[in-house]
Amino acid sequence: MRIVAAGLGLGLVLAGMAPAYADSVPPELIMALAPGIGGTFAVSDVCGWNLPAKVTENFNKQLTQAGMTPQQQAALWDKVQAARKSAAAGMTDAMRAKLKQEGCAAAEREKLEKQFSEMFSD
Repeated sequence: MRIVAAGLGLGLVLAGMAPAYADSVPPELIMALAPGIGGTFAVSDVCGWNLPAKVTENFNKQLTQAGMTPQQQAALWDKVQAARKSAAAGMTDAMRAKLKQEGCAAAEREKLEKQFSEMFSD
């Protein structure tokens, strides 16, 4: 669950800053979020939560508010996908089994979805 916590924590930084400080969030800071977001998406894949589909559209709105160009956004999502694949490749079968047993509970998914929902509300 450390991967989820890291990705969510980094996402909260951006989402918390974007509405209030949209003009002052440097693209470099946002790009630094990619590994955490990718890791969170990899966990979502293992758990079958479908978070990427639920988060991406709203996250893109925040990126636009933060002043990222379409090219910068595309580069970010490329890095997110690379991190997602890397995190998935780094999980052993034992890690996946433990994650499914201990970390994929409905309550965990609901908590993440609630946090993401709060992140994207204005």
